[in-house]
Amino acid sequence: MIVLSALRLAVGPMAAAIALAGFPAAAQQEIAGKAAPVFDERATGEVSDIVRQYLRDHPEVIVEAIQTLQARQRASGERQQRAAIAEATAELQQQARDPSIGSPDAPLVIVEFFDYACGYCKSMVDVMVNLVQSNKDVRLVLKEFPILNPDSATAARTALALARQGADKYRAFHVALMHAKALNGTIIERASREAGADMSRLKRDLALPEIDETIEANHALARRLGISGTPAIIVADKLVLGAIGADALSEMVAELREKRAAR
Repeated sequence: MIVLSALRLAVGPMAAAIALAGFPAAAQQEIAGKAAPVFDERATGEVSDIVRQYLRDHPEVIVEAIQTLQARQRASGERQQRAAIAEATAELQQQARDPSIGSPDAPLVIVEFFDYACGYCKSMVDVMVNLVQSNKDVRLVLKEFPILNPDSATAARTALALARQGADKYRAFHVALMHAKALNGTIIERASREAGADMSRLKRDLALPEIDETIEANHALARRLGISGTPAIIVADKLVLGAIGADALSEMVAELREKRAAR
């Protein structure tokens, strides 16, 4: 499909140029200013043969056309994605059901879609937590997004239930699971107890419909934003898929801070 589109992109202007090449300069200018001439079947075939031969002699034209088309598609996709993120700002940043780390009043917000079984997410946990600790104007919103296995879903549901007992318990549980080398029911229960959970209340809260509704809402939002993997990090209207280094993340936050100060 992309090759056909690129050929149209390359051949259209090229065919017109070749068709005009046989006319005197003055005639070319006059024709160019009018509607495109209608060729008969024979003339159309001749032009097609010329274009086909030209492409055989200059295949780099096709490569250039494909690259141009891909660049246009990427730019269009990025614009659409940024528009979708901007439209979903409230869902991303202001949902009371979403756990977060940092001051609730922090003006700068980072959003992370993650899975407790994701190795790349685990590699990011210290980067994310340290960033919030070092920048009091930053809050990290954590979108529970289990996609890898049943234990991921159990961990996410447990985390959301535990968050109802307090932000500190959620954070302790979150960090413990992210540092765990494996993920299973035993590890999830141990992390809950070590975080100081009221286990009787945790069991009751796990049965609340709001727990599954939150996860379902996160999946629906991810689909709208084109997110299908983890981690997915959003700063303002920028989406970064995959792990990101501390320096790069700090730069994104600094840019956001500067934009906010300039308003």
